[in-house]
Order: sequence, then structure tokens, then C-alpha cells
Amino acid sequence: MLRNLLQILGEKEVHSPRELAKKLGESEEMVAALLEELAKRGVISSSELCAPSACEGCPVKNGCKSSGGKIYFLKK
Repeated sequence: MLRNLLQILGEKEVHSPRELAKKLGESEEMVAALLEELAKRGVISSSELCAPSACEGCPVKNGCKSSGGKIYFLKK
């Protein structure tokens, strides 16, 4: 699952935990916990959406399909 998760995150799109869980066939809670752990370890980055300046510094703003909440992407 971890390998698949990292591969999906590397597709240069932005994904919410719900979208990732659906693609992986796992629970949203399991995927969210794994994403938080990967973010703490510095493997991935996350960003809160819907803040006035959230998109400005986001490295994947052109591929964003999310409409709110927290998003995750691989660090460059």
C-alpha cells in the first residue's frame, strides 16, 4: 500500500485522503494516518486549502482538483 500511495502522490496531481483511500481500496482513516506519518517524517508535504493564500505557494496548484480540506503531495 505504501508504494502505491507514493506512486499516486507522484502523479503531479493533488489528492485528498478520501480520493487516495478510494484509489487504494483502504479506509479513509487508515490513509489519513499514513499520510500524517509520512508528512511528519518529511517524505511528503501537506497544505490546507481554502485559505486566501494557500494556492500561491503550492507547488501543484495547476493540477489541483480538491475543493477543500487538507491535500498531500510529494516533496520536490
